Amino acid sequence: MAQSNSNTTIVAVAPSHGSLVTRTSANYIGDAETEGLTSGDINSRWAMMLSEGRSSFGKVPDNSLTRMISRFTANLDTDKNSNFQLPWNFGPFLEDVPRRLGHNAALDAATEAMMAAYMAFRSRGETNASMNNQLCLRSYGRAVNSLRECLNDHRASSSETLCSTMMLLIVETLSGLDKEKVLSHAGGAAGILKARGHAKSRNAFEDKILLSLRGPVIMHALFTTEPLFTDEQWEELIINPIEGYGVDGRVLKTLALFPNLLLDTRAAFSQEPIDYEKLRTIHTKMKDLYINHALNRQEVVARFEELDSREPDIKRLSIPLLVMHSHFARQAAVTLSYEAMLCLLLSTVCSAPLPPPTPHLDTGGFASDSGPEPWSPLIDPYIYLSQANTASKYLSDLCDKVTQHRPLGTIYMTFVMRVAHVAAATDEARAHILEQLRSFAKDMGGPSAQLDEKELNELGDYLSLRDMRGWRPGTGYLDDLSFRGAQDRWDGPESVSGATEIL
Repeated sequence: MAQSNSNTTIVAVAPSHGSLVTRTSANYIGDAETEGLTSGDINSRWAMMLSEGRSSFGKVPDNSLTRMISRFTANLDTDKNSNFQLPWNFGPFLEDVPRRLGHNAALDAATEAMMAAYMAFRSRGETNASMNNQLCLRSYGRAVNSLRECLNDHRASSSETLCSTMMLLIVETLSGLDKEKVLSHAGGAAGILKARGHAKSRNAFEDKILLSLRGPVIMHALFTTEPLFTDEQWEELIINPIEGYGVDGRVLKTLALFPNLLLDTRAAFSQEPIDYEKLRTIHTKMKDLYINHALNRQEVVARFEELDSREPDIKRLSIPLLVMHSHFARQAAVTLSYEAMLCLLLSTVCSAPLPPPTPHLDTGGFASDSGPEPWSPLIDPYIYLSQANTASKYLSDLCDKVTQHRPLGTIYMTFVMRVAHVAAATDEARAHILEQLRSFAKDMGGPSAQLDEKELNELGDYLSLRDMRGWRPGTGYLDDLSFRGAQDRWDGPESVSGATEIL
C-alpha cells in the first residue's frame, strides 16, 4: 500500500544551482540509481559496499565515516514500530542521507549530531543518560558551527546544506530545546529557500527534504511579523511530486495560506479606523478556505477513524498498520488544530465593530453605510467559536488513541494540544487539556517539558488578536450593533441554533 510521508510535526514546530555532490565516479550512487529502492535495499547496498571495501565517495571511507554510516543505517529500519521510527516520524529523506555522506561537512556533522540526539533521547532514565546528553550537546555545537561555515559560501544553496538544516531541527526536537531555537532554524531553512528565488526542488532528494520541511517553515511563518512567501510561492513549496494532490498535501496547501491571512488581519485591525475594505476581502477569502478545508478534514478524519476501528487494541496491529495508524492520527490532529485556528480568526473578523453611521442591508446581503467602507458579514461569531471548541474536544479525545505511539510518534501533540487549550470553551476543558499536554511534553524532556500557562494564554491572545484589540471574539463591540440579524443579540455557544457540526 502506498504511504504518504507528510510531516508537519517539528514544533516547539522547520538554497544557486550547483550541489557539492558532483562526483561522477562509477562508485557514486546517484538519484537515478536509487529511484524506487526501499531503505532496506539501500542499507543492503551499503552493507555490501562496506564489506567489499568499495567506496561511493571515490575513496575508502575512514573509520569514523564508516562507523557513522553504519550507525545511521542501523536506525533507518522501516520495520521499527512507531515509537522510535525515524523516517516515518521525520521524513523519508533520511533514507537517502547515508549515500551522500562524505561530501559536505555540514551534512556529516548534522548526521553525527542527529545520531547522538537520537541515542540520548532513547537512553533517558538510564545510567548512561548524562554521558549521552553531553555527547549530544558537543555534536550539536559542532554541527551548528559547520552549518554556519557552509552558509557563508557557495554551498549555502546545496541540497546537502538544506538537509543539514532540517536535521538540526530534528536534533533540537529530540533534545527538547526551547521552541525559540527550533523556530529559529526553521526560519533559517526558509531563508535558504528565499535566497534561491523560488521554492521548487532541483532533484528527488530535495523533493523529500521539502516534503518534511514544509511543516516547520509554516510553523515559523505563524510567528513572523513579515510574510515569508507570497501565496503563489507557498503553493510552489507545498505541492510536492512525491505526494501529488492527495489530501495531506491539500490540507497543507490551505494551512500554508494561514500565516499571511493572520498577518493581513492583524494589519487591518491595527489601523485607526479599522481597514474594513481589507477586512471584507480577508473574510471572503477565509470563508472559501474554510469550506475547502472542511471537505479535506472530513476525508482525513474518516481515514483515521476507519483504520482505528479495525482493531480495538491497536497493539495487535501489524507494524506497517501501526505506523500507518500513527501517521493518520498525526494528520487528523494537525488538520483539526488548523481548523481551530481558522475558526478563532474567523470569529475575530466577525466580531469587528461596525463603523458609523448606522448600517443598512444592501442587495448583496452585507451591512454597509453610505461611506466607502462597507461592513460586515452578518455571521454569529459564536458559531465559529463553537466549531473551534468541537475541534478541541476531538483533539482531547485523540490523546487516548495515540498513547501507543509515544514517545516519538506523538511529538506533534505538544503543539496541537496547545491549540486545543486555546480553543477550549470552558475552564474544566482547559484544565483537562493542560494535564494531557503536560504528559506529552514530558516525553520530550529539556525546556520543552516545561509548560507555562502564561505562554498558552499569550498564544490564544495572538491567534485571536486579543493582544492588539483587547477583547475576546464574540463579545464586546457586538452589544453596540444596531443590526443584529434575526436575533435580538448574539447568543453564547450554548444557545446557538443551527450551527454546522464540525465532525
